[in-house]
Amino acid sequence: MLGGDLLVESVLGKGSSFTLTLPLKQQEIVPEFEPFVPRPSVEISPAQKTILVVDDEPDVVAMIADYLSQVGYFPMTATSGAQALELAEKHRPFAITLDILMPDMDGFEVLQRLKENPVTRDIPTIIISMKDDKEVGFALGAVGYITKPVNKDRLIAEINKIGGRSPHAIMVVDDNEFERREISQIINQEGMQAVAAANGLQCMEIIAKSIPDVLVLDLIMPDMDGFEVLERVRNEPATRHLPVIVVTAKELTAEDRKKLTGNATSVLAKSDTTSTALLQEIKKILDDMGKPHQSPKSRELKTPKRVLVVEDNQTAMMQIRTVLESEGYLVDTAGGGQEAIDYVKDTIPDGIILDLMMPKVDGFTVVGKVKEDKKTNHIPVIALTARAMKGDREKIIEAGCDDYISKPIEPEDVLKKIGEWLEK
Repeated sequence: MLGGDLLVESVLGKGSSFTLTLPLKQQEIVPEFEPFVPRPSVEISPAQKTILVVDDEPDVVAMIADYLSQVGYFPMTATSGAQALELAEKHRPFAITLDILMPDMDGFEVLQRLKENPVTRDIPTIIISMKDDKEVGFALGAVGYITKPVNKDRLIAEINKIGGRSPHAIMVVDDNEFERREISQIINQEGMQAVAAANGLQCMEIIAKSIPDVLVLDLIMPDMDGFEVLERVRNEPATRHLPVIVVTAKELTAEDRKKLTGNATSVLAKSDTTSTALLQEIKKILDDMGKPHQSPKSRELKTPKRVLVVEDNQTAMMQIRTVLESEGYLVDTAGGGQEAIDYVKDTIPDGIILDLMMPKVDGFTVVGKVKEDKKTNHIPVIALTARAMKGDREKIIEAGCDDYISKPIEPEDVLKKIGEWLEK
């Protein structure tokens, strides 16, 4: 926006240097803001996840669009309610962010019209406004509500709740290169991410590093056939519940069917209509899962639990987040006390893990706010505290915390404590 640039040079083990350059003089008049809509020549793939940003303030529109672009979304913008309705019906975006206070048609009226139109009524809409009218927004069909000024992390967290920004990972295992490429191409065209493996051994090596959402498996392969892959997948705790679609040209015997019963989610015969049937099966499985990229462990939970982690130390925050997500919990984060307080105004998590000692607004203040509100006082709060305070259990409990975890953080301790409170 200022006509400058930001550069970074980084050397492992030595450090990083950031260089900000700005022009000494304004070289040209900044053009008047014009809402962006895709030109006919602009191709938007399903994986890009178009978000329609609606706000009558150009600087707010530009800021939100920039936030979304940084994390891989494709922003489309509108500065009036009428324009928003037109673009929503024409392009049917993945989601909409909607301001309430607009001159020609306020956001509530826009939202109502969106929900009355069969073409747009299923588009998830997140309200962004200075007014705190969550009840009205939710009553009209909004899926989220964020108060201004817009916090980037809160915005992205709300959008990610809709279905996640990453495409589903579908592993395709087939020793036939032509068929493997054909199936992978079809999956990619549908906005999902195909992960290809040429044989059973390669398949197991990839799964050991990253578990896909669905496994598409050929039966007849050299070295390790599909039956052996399926057996190994079902014997591993991490992949025991991984959905598997068997696609094969083999004439299945009674013994073959016996091996597949209870182990394969579905079995498809290779034919001219395999692609259509396969896509239908994949979409059915993903719909049943509910949300993309839930780990198999999270699928075992009836309803994945949402945990808010409040920590100003980024390393500690990421450590806790990684541990919890590996066990299937949904994790949101806040980098400070005030951000946590703002979060619980809009979202009620199942549990909170928070650092007690933070600058400006500390953990004790956050606990007080959570416990004094009847909408949130039931949420278990687990404090993070230095070992020096470990003996002050009474003080921690007296402050309103339900339990505590001592620093430095041990993953087993985090899972034990959160499990005791959330998995009762």
